[in-house]
Amino acid sequence: MLVETFELSCFIPSRLDGRALEAAVVLAGSGAQAGAAVVYVHPYPPLGGQLRNNVAQELSARLDRRVALSVAFNLRGAGRSEGRTSWTGTAEQDDLRS
Repeated sequence: MLVETFELSCFIPSRLDGRALEAAVVLAGSGAQAGAAVVYVHPYPPLGGQLRNNVAQELSARLDRRVALSVAFNLRGAGRSEGRTSWTGTAEQDDLRS
């Protein structure tokens, strides 16, 4: 089954300090469940986690077939997002709330 999708790449400001966070918003086609949406992030950046790694790409491919809207973004210090990864995860939690 062919499922057409539309992906928008953009940057959103972090609520914590305004740093630019790279985001991908995907609107899925006809095979997706209407009204279903999900927000997800990548694995830990110092170990290679970011939106374009194999784990996040596989998750994205599976979600495209199941949900109408998915939003994923690189937390601080990952991909093209500004800032540095923290060791505590506190700053990343604020990024997720953005």
